[in-house]
Amino acid sequence: MNLPVNLSGTGRRVLISGASRGLGRALARAFAENGDRVAVHYGSREEDARATLDSLAGEGHVLVGGDLSDPAGAADVAGRAAEALGGIDVLVNNAAVNQPHPLADTPYEEWAALWQRHVSVNLLATANLSHLAARRMIDQGTGGRIVNIGSRGAFRGEPDHPAYGAT
Repeated sequence: MNLPVNLSGTGRRVLISGASRGLGRALARAFAENGDRVAVHYGSREEDARATLDSLAGEGHVLVGGDLSDPAGAADVAGRAAEALGGIDVLVNNAAVNQPHPLADTPYEEWAALWQRHVSVNLLATANLSHLAARRMIDQGTGGRIVNIGSRGAFRGEPDHPAYGAT
C-alpha cells in the first residue's frame, strides 16, 4: 500500500537506525510528535529500543532489530521496516559502534577486528541502507530524504578510538 507522502509535514514513513537511545531516540520522538510513523531499529539493545518505541506519540510505529554489519542483515532491516510501514520516505542513518582500541594497548588481531567492525557498521551499513531506501523511494515514485548522522570525531580525531573517527 502506497500512502501519500508529504515531506514537509506529517505522515512520513521513517526508518531510524540505532534508535534505541541517545540521539536516535530523540529523533524517533521528534518524528513521532510530528505525526510520522517510525521504525525503531536496534542492533543489540532491544530493551532500550522497546523503551523508545513505548515513548513515541501516535500509532503505527514498529520495532526492527537486526545486525547492520552484514549486507543481508541491512537488507532484512530495510525490508521489514518498509513492509511494516508500507514504504520508506525518510531514512536516518544513526547506528554506529564506538569501541576503544588505543594503539599502545591493543594487540594487532584485536585492532584489525575492531577496525573491520567499525567500517562494517559505521560506513558500509550506512551505504547499504542508503541504497536500499533510495531504491524503494525511486520505485515508489515518491522521492524522500536520507539523513546521515556524523560525529565530531571525524573532525578532531579520536586517539583511543581511531576507527570511529575515521568512519
